[in-house]
Amino acid sequence: MIRVILNGLGAVGQDAGRLLLKKSYLECVGAVDTDPAKTGKDLGDILGVDRKLGIKVSTSLEAVVAQGGADIVLDSTHSFVKDIQDLIFTSVRGGLNFVSSCEELGYPAAENPGLAHQIDELAKSHSVTVLGTGTNPGFIQDLVPLVFLGCCSKVKSITARRLNECSALGAATLRQFAIGETSEEFDRQVANGSLVSHVGHPHSMTMIADALGWKITETKRTLRGWVSRTRRQGAFFTVEPGRICNVETVTTGYRDTGEKAMTFSITMLFAPTAEAKKEDADNGLKQGDFLVIEGEPKIEVSMSGLDRAVSMTGARLVNSLPFVVQAKPGLLSQKDFPPFAPVE
Repeated sequence: MIRVILNGLGAVGQDAGRLLLKKSYLECVGAVDTDPAKTGKDLGDILGVDRKLGIKVSTSLEAVVAQGGADIVLDSTHSFVKDIQDLIFTSVRGGLNFVSSCEELGYPAAENPGLAHQIDELAKSHSVTVLGTGTNPGFIQDLVPLVFLGCCSKVKSITARRLNECSALGAATLRQFAIGETSEEFDRQVANGSLVSHVGHPHSMTMIADALGWKITETKRTLRGWVSRTRRQGAFFTVEPGRICNVETVTTGYRDTGEKAMTFSITMLFAPTAEAKKEDADNGLKQGDFLVIEGEPKIEVSMSGLDRAVSMTGARLVNSLPFVVQAKPGLLSQKDFPPFAPVE
């Protein structure tokens, strides 16, 4: 039995929690969230299951870890490593493995090698494992390319494009992409560098480059927004006509040879209605995932059905648990693991 603490009960954390309860080899022994509307309540009520679980949602991961009886923390709180480093340190010093949907934790050495080394050394000293995984990073634009690269005798460049329908996401996540803003506000955020948009492309690129024996010495990012002609009303958010509805993030990575090595893009499509989808199609925006490896041989892959990012991320986290608790100690990445499968 693998005993799990859930840290973060947003959309991904709740999805992961409901899936966790269905696994006979997993047991939830604690839950943490800083939202006052959730703390103190029974976890069963938060997850919307038909029973009480006898687990009160705490405000403090440190307090839950100190109670003992857990093997791993499943975290789904932030995108940046600096925002979860205290959570990692608390878990590791408590002797617990740590798996997170934090995008930067997918390969933190890409932009913060000092902190990555610190996490790695601490995890090794406590004989536990730390992993960042999810849908992207964690699968679509890092693990999938790695799998197909194994068919090549030579690789020149990699292009990965993702067009993802995002109308099921909440306002906080959508504002990270400036969806719903005016075009003037979008341009202002792009110009001053405050637009977060997609997090993780440099990390995925660096992980793939390390697997290939390449060195990425420079990355460049460009952002583009589309203005909606129609009102787009989603489950939790509405984009009015004349506001930004779709945002594309393109990151290009260059090798130390000066050659363009990788171009990764993700376009967030807020298209909750048939009318919105038609408008996007007229603009050449068709949902799906596409991979092109220029090499010997040239490989082109088109994928569909990968649009449920929240539930897919929750599944990736839960499916990783039996692999993480058995892995070698340290800060690991997706290239250190076999593909995760949904063990019954």
